[in-house]
Amino acid sequence: MDAKKIEELAGSTLLVKDGDAVKKVSVADFAKDNSSVKFLAFYAGAHWCPPCRIYTANLQEFYHSVNADGKKMEVIFMTDDRDQAHFDRHFAKMPWAAIPFGEDNAKNQFKITHCVDSLPSLVVISTSTWNVVNIGEERDSVPLKDKSLKLWEDNTTQIQS
Repeated sequence: MDAKKIEELAGSTLLVKDGDAVKKVSVADFAKDNSSVKFLAFYAGAHWCPPCRIYTANLQEFYHSVNADGKKMEVIFMTDDRDQAHFDRHFAKMPWAAIPFGEDNAKNQFKITHCVDSLPSLVVISTSTWNVVNIGEERDSVPLKDKSLKLWEDNTTQIQS
């Protein structure tokens, strides 16, 4: 993965899980650790949003299913939580990375650039083209393993042509 592209989208640091601990890492380290990932999904949500709590659980199931035979996608959570405690509670349930709470510049720019105006919302980007590939899917619907992966791969191929 291209660390500079990730930094443009998510800022310079991310939170990742290390067992039960959460640590802050540079996007360069994140990119190196996820070099085989084909799709990077940006998930906008918040603990105060009841549909987001349900969506998080369903997205988690999708995430584990898609990555069962080798890591194909990674998710970066972008919070709209109003305080650190709510963010911490929500992020604790997630197996993926997050933009740190309070680091809103990159998150807000991403939301403007990619027209994220409701919660929950998922924007999936191909790491080979750096274009949005979940075109034609509802951003508030949890992806379906076979159907979504095929759509994302087809959209990546069409963009490269």
